[in-house]
Amino acid sequence: MMRRVATSQRAGLLSAAVVRLERLPSWAERSLLLAVVTGFYLLYIPINRYSTQLEAYHPETFIDRAIPSTPGWMYVYAAVFITGFMPVLVVRPRSLFRRVAAAYALVQAVAFACFMLVPVHMQHRPLDMAVVDFPSWGQRLAYYLDTQAACLPSIHVTLAVLAALCTWKADRLAGAVGFVLAVLVATSTLMVKQHYLADVVAAAVVAGGAWVLVVMPWKPSREQRGPLHFPRWMPSLLLVPYGAVVLGLYLLYLAGWWPWLEG
Repeated sequence: MMRRVATSQRAGLLSAAVVRLERLPSWAERSLLLAVVTGFYLLYIPINRYSTQLEAYHPETFIDRAIPSTPGWMYVYAAVFITGFMPVLVVRPRSLFRRVAAAYALVQAVAFACFMLVPVHMQHRPLDMAVVDFPSWGQRLAYYLDTQAACLPSIHVTLAVLAALCTWKADRLAGAVGFVLAVLVATSTLMVKQHYLADVVAAAVVAGGAWVLVVMPWKPSREQRGPLHFPRWMPSLLLVPYGAVVLGLYLLYLAGWWPWLEG
């Protein structure tokens, strides 16, 4: 009886939250959900630092050992900031976007738990690598900004795969592009020696599980009008912040900013 009451109360709170969201303009609701999910992601920073103190696993395979460090893949590695935000500019129905936001929060929560319960550290990062050009500088900067901990599952790959699945739900063409980008991002995490193959596989499983549980069951209502996606040119807007970030980093590189050597 008490369980039924508790379940009913949770359902009531959820319904009330949805009603409040419905009262907001569509753009305001989307911005709010984006801010909440992004804010939740910031927990990665303290969790990452904490996990560096834990006894770690090293699930390396002969494939991990055979893959050479290739700094040129940093351009693709950074493209996760394109793939991860694709659903914002693709998924049109408000009810579907709420599920997308919930799926993002779920994969992050699962990843954070794994970082502390099954800590995996990447032990093949070439910290003594020669920095001879912008890509190698970018790879060394990535090592400086991110620790070797919190590897399984790869957040990079989790977000890329989930984004592809969510965009596929709304637009098959955008989803196909997202899947290509997800494969490239997953490959980049191996090529720049940030993750093991096991991290990539685990990330795909976590993303797929969240999609199946949260996003896949959604069906458009009878009142749903128009396409499930925004105009197909909109995701191309993500190239603007991506290009701006790369340009800003390149200017720092030209200015001789090597923070890992300071102090």
